Amino acid sequence: MDSLLKEYSIPRERVVVMGDSSGDVPMMNRAGFSIAIHGNSAKLLKIANVSVTQDNLMIVSSLIEDYLTDLEIRRPRHRR
Repeated sequence: MDSLLKEYSIPRERVVVMGDSSGDVPMMNRAGFSIAIHGNSAKLLKIANVSVTQDNLMIVSSLIEDYLTDLEIRRPRHRR
């Protein structure tokens, strides 16, 4: 993931990841926003920004949209 972020000049805060096990923790540590989906690991649940236990993926879509909208609101505007 780090090499892709560097290659495409993607800031860490613009990365959203989802995971369901402790193997996803390193990825979540590198992302700006992390979602545990049916997390089965205390380590995963501790590191994730949010945890989703329902099967409704619209919840995940809303979480991502809210995060990215908030990110845009907080981003400084460049004057022309």
